[in-house]
Amino acid sequence: MNNMYDNGNMLERGGMNRASGSNGNNTVIKVAAIVAAVAAVVAAVFTGILMLRGTERDEVEMALAKESYELFVHHADTLLVTFTPEGEELPVTYASDDESVAVVTSSGVVNALKEGSVNVTVTAQPKRGEPLVAVCHYVVKKEPEVKKGDNDKDNVVNNHLNLGFATYKGDVKNGKPHGNGTMTFKKRQMIPGTYDVQAYPGEQVIGVWRDGNINLGTLYQTNGNQVVVKYGQHIRIDKVNKEME
Repeated sequence: MNNMYDNGNMLERGGMNRASGSNGNNTVIKVAAIVAAVAAVVAAVFTGILMLRGTERDEVEMALAKESYELFVHHADTLLVTFTPEGEELPVTYASDDESVAVVTSSGVVNALKEGSVNVTVTAQPKRGEPLVAVCHYVVKKEPEVKKGDNDKDNVVNNHLNLGFATYKGDVKNGKPHGNGTMTFKKRQMIPGTYDVQAYPGEQVIGVWRDGNINLGTLYQTNGNQVVVKYGQHIRIDKVNKEME
């Protein structure tokens, strides 16, 4: 009897143990399933964020301030690059396809060496996607000979002025910049009409001129900055390593 009772108790306890073990296994399986589901959701969200960021990067666009330009031999021009959306900045490289005609510095200053035509290619590499590429075509011409005289009109050649420190292309009146035009600097010089705004070789001032002085315009610096300049302006622009490379 005792053995049967004991055996019955053992059987009962064994059944309970088996039931407990089965419940424990089910709990582990459920927890594992929940963890896997959460991990899948997190992975999906993370992947979506990466795809969204990738799409945003792919939408970055690059443009040049000009696609073609004429230069005189031994003159310089600064090739300006902009990105959209506004505020986007990417490393840029420049390359000339004929360095016997014109060379370009790492900051985008194009120096004309002899007559001919040349393409300057600008390349930017986003973190994702294909490189961004733009090209500006330059035609380099021999600078017309200018007859020197007492009258400033003698320095006018087809609305091109040779000012010594710079060249000017645009509207002219009485032999002076007057109206809309672009002044490209060949050496460091104070911008005419300002008190202490300095321009450096290869930089340009595009705007409205009056009697040889700037009325209102924009100074395009070789480092990519744009500074508003106007007549009678007092401003100190400190630059480092702004001489042409």
